[in-house]
Amino acid sequence: MKLLAVNGSPHGSEGGTARIAGWVADGACSAGAEAETCDLAALDLGHCGGCGRCMRAGSCAIEDDLPRVHAAMRAADLIVFASPTYVFHVSGLMKDLIDRSAALFHRPPLEGKYGAVVTSSAGMGESEVIRYLGLCLEVLGAAMVGAVWGTYRPPTRLWDPAGVRRRAEQLGRDLVGAAQEQRAYPLRDEVVSKRRFLRELIWQNRKIFREDFADWRARGWFDRLPGTYPTGRREWPPER
Repeated sequence: MKLLAVNGSPHGSEGGTARIAGWVADGACSAGAEAETCDLAALDLGHCGGCGRCMRAGSCAIEDDLPRVHAAMRAADLIVFASPTYVFHVSGLMKDLIDRSAALFHRPPLEGKYGAVVTSSAGMGESEVIRYLGLCLEVLGAAMVGAVWGTYRPPTRLWDPAGVRRRAEQLGRDLVGAAQEQRAYPLRDEVVSKRRFLRELIWQNRKIFREDFADWRARGWFDRLPGTYPTGRREWPPER
């Protein structure tokens, strides 16, 4: 079983976000998983130009390291999206990845995988980041297991490091347990509604979104929305 931590911090492996994500990986490894980190700061990753080619042709017009990230996500069983909180949102690097992944949102590749979110902040905005990255993972098809965050005050000092580490390592173990037991996590209404919108969009524009239409039809998703479960509802993000 393989865990991939996608780290959107511009500080890469030296940042506070990477530190917390590393603890999640430690917990997963203690439960038998292998872990890999993808530091976006170390890659060549351009900005989305909004040309729409990825949805029409199935590939991005920009030639850079994006396919490496997407391939790593597809190869992993457990996905952790990790980003610092910058002004109530994710980092620019993480947003670049998400914007450049529009085709993946149309053709969710993470069904059957399990996800979690890591963020660090100076004391506010982390709930918005957890909600956003959790929503992205769920729309991409992953089942959300949980989130962990840490507060740095001043910017180089983590508040309650022992407590953050304990929660992070437990989250890593929970990810492995969820995958081993194939746990079903009911989707929130917001996610179901977005998938219904995508289904209608792709069906109505199937001559334009040919790749999307072929993928959804092959998977039977016009009859069954990807990743949906019969009943149940959860609140997200978790209360602090």
